[in-house]
Amino acid sequence: MTLVEFNVILNLINLFDLSKNDFTIFGSGPIYPFKLKLLFRDADIVVTNKGWNNILKHKNKYSFLNCKQISRDGLSFFNGRIEVFKEWRPGGIRSYLLWNTKRLINTSLEYNGYKFVKLDNVLLYKMLLGRSKDKKDISKITWYLNTQKQNYALRRVYNKKLSITCQALFSSITK
Repeated sequence: MTLVEFNVILNLINLFDLSKNDFTIFGSGPIYPFKLKLLFRDADIVVTNKGWNNILKHKNKYSFLNCKQISRDGLSFFNGRIEVFKEWRPGGIRSYLLWNTKRLINTSLEYNGYKFVKLDNVLLYKMLLGRSKDKKDISKITWYLNTQKQNYALRRVYNKKLSITCQALFSSITK
């Protein structure tokens, strides 16, 4: 899927009439806003119970959605281009603490009006599955997160030096 196709997929999500508090995009989708990956095969969406009920209500509304059941709590649309899950269980790994739907949604980052799971969750998911197709994503996400941590550390050092400088300047003025 190219950049344009990804935007088309995002617009198709609107057909499900989901509140942005009822879903988040997981899988490789969250890599897109950070420009770490430009090509996508599909978008994986995790929904709340309310979101799931909306999906069920709309799944047969449009014939072009081409809805197929892929698991007990998973549906596929547009020949697998969008997959919706009531619960995130990658590779059968079921952990309420790791993949709590509400927590995933509440801690998601918003980009162009859509919520995307944070990159540290994507990294954990891809590392747990250990698929060869994810190796490039893992290295890009790791690089990005390390860069952000270094930038954060540099900003803290800079801000601390700036604070010390300001304190020294202020104390010299007030003497």
